[in-house]
Amino acid sequence: MVAPNTTPERILFLGGHRKCGTTMLSNLLDGHPQLAVFPQDINTLYAYYPLFLDKAYSDDDRLARLGRVIFDDLDANLADTAVRAQVDLGTMREAFFADPDSFDPTDMRQVLTRQLGTMVRHGATPAWFVAKETSSEIYACELFDWFPDAKFIHLVRDPRDNYAALKAGVTSYYASFGDSAGTLLASLVHRYTLGLRAALFNREHFGPDRYLIVRFEDLVAEPQKTVSAIVNFLEIDFSKSLMRPSILGQPTAGNSHEEIEMFEISDHNAGRWRERITGLEAQAIEFHFGDLMSEFGYACSYDAQDQMRAAAELYRFSNYRYFYHDRFAATGG
Repeated sequence: MVAPNTTPERILFLGGHRKCGTTMLSNLLDGHPQLAVFPQDINTLYAYYPLFLDKAYSDDDRLARLGRVIFDDLDANLADTAVRAQVDLGTMREAFFADPDSFDPTDMRQVLTRQLGTMVRHGATPAWFVAKETSSEIYACELFDWFPDAKFIHLVRDPRDNYAALKAGVTSYYASFGDSAGTLLASLVHRYTLGLRAALFNREHFGPDRYLIVRFEDLVAEPQKTVSAIVNFLEIDFSKSLMRPSILGQPTAGNSHEEIEMFEISDHNAGRWRERITGLEAQAIEFHFGDLMSEFGYACSYDAQDQMRAAAELYRFSNYRYFYHDRFAATGG
């Protein structure tokens, strides 16, 4: 699998807001013989770039950070799984950090080429190296500057269903980071509106032959048709493996917060937001996303007054949570 001398030029970036189906698509692409898919989020576009390019950090700091966010995290996430036996992390790490005198860790082109160059099956040179990172669409201009031959697939989802998927993980996952349903909703408004606006800008700016927008709902409802469009976009051969999610060739059950194992494409949670979130939450989402929802074919269900009242409730929460400074608080004395 490891090819330290391989220099990726044709990179397919997968992006979109978290819980929009990026992991599912990455896992569907995994088994294709013409693709080399990094087996999880690449991490470097949010846990390394751009913060660690700042002059406050030394190259030793940067190399240590890259070791943690790429290889230590991969080791932890694959532990106790069948996939772990497929990965020689020692060789991957050695290949990544080889020839340090020629490696500039402030050059993101070098960082990404080294990272993805460790993922080659059977010594072959793939048609595309695949790098998934949620919200990476925000950096599309930089990514295409670094890799002029790259392409991008952007997953979008009805923001009400997107929030429902996030909310399902509050207790089991997000609470460990200090999140609540309210903080997840505030984050959705901030990050996903930016992501959807980026989708429209990027497709217009780079063209549909380089920037493909895929709706989660289309992928799960019409997988054959949607995957065929992806195959045409990448100019690769169709393979039956594209219908079966895997990680390095090993079948995977997905990453549902509801602990539902799905070893195939499933539309189980498409369009179920009414059952999974409150009316107030849905109204607030429609207030903030209404114009964008219509751009992507999602219809609002509430009137403008209900949306405005719900948006005011969310404002009260997020303002006190993130922005408000109480200058009237008693200071003692």
